[in-house]
Amino acid sequence: MQPKFTAIGLITRTLPFLWTRVGAYLLFGLVMAIYLGIAFGISSLFFAIHLGIVGFIFFLVALGAILPIYRLAESYFFYLLKAAHVAVMTELLIRGQVPTGNGQIAWGKQAVQSRFRDTNIMFVLHQLVSGVVRTFTSSVSNTLNLLPIDGMDTITSFMSLVVRYSTTYVDAAVLSRAYMTNEPNMWATAAEGTVLYAQCWKPILKNAVKLAVLSFFLFLIAMVVLGIPALLLALILPKILVLVIVVMLAVMLKLGVGDTYALASTLIIYHRETANMVASPEWTAKLESVSDKFKQLQLNAATFVPGVPAAMVAASAQPVG
Repeated sequence: MQPKFTAIGLITRTLPFLWTRVGAYLLFGLVMAIYLGIAFGISSLFFAIHLGIVGFIFFLVALGAILPIYRLAESYFFYLLKAAHVAVMTELLIRGQVPTGNGQIAWGKQAVQSRFRDTNIMFVLHQLVSGVVRTFTSSVSNTLNLLPIDGMDTITSFMSLVVRYSTTYVDAAVLSRAYMTNEPNMWATAAEGTVLYAQCWKPILKNAVKLAVLSFFLFLIAMVVLGIPALLLALILPKILVLVIVVMLAVMLKLGVGDTYALASTLIIYHRETANMVASPEWTAKLESVSDKFKQLQLNAATFVPGVPAAMVAASAQPVG
């Protein structure tokens, strides 16, 4: 690694991405708030004509649709933006600076496109790597659960929650190795990156605990900040609708600010802990024994042929077992 960064320092060096991500999440939240307002209005009409149960179900369905809508936006926009941000952060961590030119966002986008060629490959890598990380950390939690210590069930349950929260950042850290190296075989790079994570999981997991607590408090702060003006809004709109909107906007604000900080922090500790580290055969064998998705990464790495159409690569990357 080049200059030593703190998470705040890394974010400060990539402010264009921070503002873009915060703006994108808040815009999505506002659009969803308008959507909920319209849905609530339609459900109120059902109540007005004495079809309350229909109106209630209609609003619940509309509310439940927010998650798949978000997942869709995440797949086609938010994740790509995060990937570009990871590319720029990695460049700063490894080389100390980002090449000047068309700006950070444009450079990050170009880095993603030049490294992965097809975003389908990046999504498949994301699914496989995150699957390996989840499986490995779950196996660690299960091992701890066997220890004869009072209250260990509660501890491991909390660790599992933290692990699930941190998975997406560890996944991004592993994939950031694709920007760090010139290895054309991304499957091999990802497989090596997951082994390195397994070799030094303890400090990364400790960092994840801190990030989980920080994220929770950031969400509470966002709720308070947004809740103050919402009190006025509650004078003219139904309180339940205002509450749902405040919670949703607080989540979006947490995703824009808190997740950016967590991403920077995880990248820093991952690259710091794995610097000059070599993937050991012992840990490779351990991952092979607990994760079919790791085996799939290895298979894709072994059968990788430069220049093969992306559609064929993505098709070959379906998890085994």
